[in-house]
Amino acid sequence: MLRLSEVENKELKNSLRYVEIQLAKSREAYKELAKKYEDATADIQASQEQIARQSNINHAQAQQIEEMGKKLDNVANDQKEMFEKSKYKVQQYQNEIDMREQEIVGLKKTNEQQHDDIKMFELRLGQMNERM
Repeated sequence: MLRLSEVENKELKNSLRYVEIQLAKSREAYKELAKKYEDATADIQASQEQIARQSNINHAQAQQIEEMGKKLDNVANDQKEMFEKSKYKVQQYQNEIDMREQEIVGLKKTNEQQHDDIKMFELRLGQMNERM
């Protein structure tokens, strides 16, 4: 019986060693898993911080784009207003040119009429001088 006890005791010791080895392996696996978890958590936190920074950058860029859009709209409105004013001025100048041209045509006709009158008076004067 002693022998049986010794065999059982030996089997129990072997089982205990096996359990201790398995426990050590489990502890090592747990440590590795905990390290991976910590690393993953750190990576997630770093990614969240990077996303937050990028979000802030994107927001700032969106504001800049909006401001630039407003400025472009203002410039376009200013250019449109200047175009309309220029168009109005050109029309005024064209109207004034047309009036001046009409005046010139009228003056030319008056000048031609006066020139014709002078020629007629010269002819009459010449005829009168011949008679005298």
